[in-house]
Amino acid sequence: KLRKKQLYLILLASDASDNTKKKINDKAKTYETKVIETYDSQTISISIGKSNIKVIGITDEGFSKIID
Repeated sequence: KLRKKQLYLILLASDASDNTKKKINDKAKTYETKVIETYDSQTISISIGKSNIKVIGITDEGFSKIID
């Protein structure tokens, strides 16, 4: 979805590995997608009812504006 420019925002866990952060930030820059690193993986995981989530792509433009 990132390559098709269908992501409006990426939530990247503040406690993600340096390698993950670099990969996500590099791709996001290439495809001009904003990245927010405000939340830790526990907060992101709880918010969607999953465990150990480090990255979420937001595909709804309206929802991305609310978060941003």
